[in-house]
Amino acid sequence: MRTLEEVVSGVFGVEPQSLDESSSPQSVEGWDSMGHVNLVTALEQHFNVSIDIDDVMEMGSVGKIREILVAYGVRA
Repeated sequence: MRTLEEVVSGVFGVEPQSLDESSSPQSVEGWDSMGHVNLVTALEQHFNVSIDIDDVMEMGSVGKIREILVAYGVRA
């Protein structure tokens, strides 16, 4: 199974090693509103979850995404 960083890197075309818990729309090129939609879709498909809209809005960094996925029972 791919890691969270690998999913994020696949969406935005960056190296997984360039991402850390603080990586966010401010530091990752392409992580704009449309990129965020693409990221959420990729996360839902890869981890087989349906993410609530409130949680989608809270996904402001890789660390926060990991925290949310863990709450859904995902080992990210």
